[in-house]
Amino acid sequence: MNTKVLGIDVGKRELYYSDITGNVQGKVANDGRGFKKIKRIISENNIELVVLEASGGYEQKVLLDLAGNKIKVAIVEPTRVRNHARAAGQLAKTDRIDAKVIAHFGFCHQPRRFVLQSERKRQLRQLGKRRRQLIRNRVQEKCRLEKSSDGFSTSSINRMIGFFDEELERIDALMDSLIESDRELLHRSELLESCPSLGRGTARVILAECPELGSMNRKQIASLAGLAPMNRDSGDYQGSRYIQRGRKHLRNA
Repeated sequence: MNTKVLGIDVGKRELYYSDITGNVQGKVANDGRGFKKIKRIISENNIELVVLEASGGYEQKVLLDLAGNKIKVAIVEPTRVRNHARAAGQLAKTDRIDAKVIAHFGFCHQPRRFVLQSERKRQLRQLGKRRRQLIRNRVQEKCRLEKSSDGFSTSSINRMIGFFDEELERIDALMDSLIESDRELLHRSELLESCPSLGRGTARVILAECPELGSMNRKQIASLAGLAPMNRDSGDYQGSRYIQRGRKHLRNA
């Protein structure tokens, strides 16, 4: 078990850090200079595990920087950390308190280490994210089109839908190019497409949303996608099995 854990509460501009005792505590800027300070703190205090709370993307730069320097780092869901805080009776919430709670969460639960993917896999995932954004915007425009009552608005909406269609084609072409330029990704794509009723479009999304594919067993992948049935039994009562959580976009694909 990693006993020296550093929790980091990630903000847009600042990183608040703390160990489980609160003796190592402070804040640095969420930029390159701040990352250097964090790495020095990790080295000076013999930190064995760094735990970051997902923060809408603001955690990505420090996550990649730490992982790229061979530092054991994990990223966890805010909901799990908040539930852990409530279970511990910690109701107050500040950035410094959150950093300590994150460290305590990491000490108790030892979350899975973040594995740095290849540059192509990271690019593929970012393109997949951008693809979802474009689809969401296109759906919004199509909903507006149904309610449009004048010619100017209708023409404007149709132009926007056309733009999103063209941009989606570009994104799909870029994703295909990345997959074809990587032997491992291409092999996985061919395996996926060999499944009945599973085509290039679905394979493309699955590879983008699940870079862990091929490194986990089938049960772990099912759980990651939120497709593993969960029990709901108590005493003589046997409830229905149901699925929950997991990666929604992977599950949808």
